[in-house]
Amino acid sequence: MPLWFWRAALAALRALPFFWGFAAGAAAGSFLDAVAWRVPRGVSVLRPPSRCDACGRRLGASELVPVLSWVWLRGRCRGCGAAIGWRPLVVEAVAGAAVVLCVWRFGPTWLAVARAGALVALVGAAAMDASSREVHWLHGAAGAAWVAACLGLSHSAPWRAAAVGAAATALVAAVPAALGRAGWGDVVVAPLVGGSLGAVAGLAAWWLAALFGAVWWAARVRRNVAMPFVPFLAAGSLAVVSAWPLVTAFTRLVA
Repeated sequence: MPLWFWRAALAALRALPFFWGFAAGAAAGSFLDAVAWRVPRGVSVLRPPSRCDACGRRLGASELVPVLSWVWLRGRCRGCGAAIGWRPLVVEAVAGAAVVLCVWRFGPTWLAVARAGALVALVGAAAMDASSREVHWLHGAAGAAWVAACLGLSHSAPWRAAAVGAAATALVAAVPAALGRAGWGDVVVAPLVGGSLGAVAGLAAWWLAALFGAVWWAARVRRNVAMPFVPFLAAGSLAVVSAWPLVTAFTRLVA
């Protein structure tokens, strides 16, 4: 076999964790997008099966492949041609990218799985907050259980850092909620950030979220509409994970 073949095969093997990570994240994002649409409307998550909102036709298996189905159908129903909307594509793609980002930064470890699960749960909560201005407590509970289980399987589980980080971010979120400046849904998902990333990184993600939210608030036209904060918290968390070497260096500096 020529040398280029072995190089290509080695590159493909190295890319497998990223491929499967994106597939798993996108699949979880697809489910959480359905949760974000159904739960606020009082519809069961399991029944009825996925169908077109416009014509009521039940979707086939080929229409339920995360990201690829939306691209293949060009964002429209195969039956009636009604627009599906951008939200499913964005949620699935961002959830998949979050898993890939964690695998890239932390390697194929249980700690990476814990952080990826927390970020995916946060993306699902962001989708619900953006569409209905509410966050269900199951996002926080399921995400916290996932993080705890993965940290338990990790040989270097930073339990103390996770507990301090979860408490710190929850406290920061509770202050504006208690003053009536924010919703308690932010408190539900805040421990996911600090519990999975640690206190310093969690607070950095919160600071970035506040910065992103302030920029969005200043740029929008209708300022009398409630501002969803969880999407900015998800964006801040993804930004912190992207710049993880800087976060680690700062943590060592202040420790």
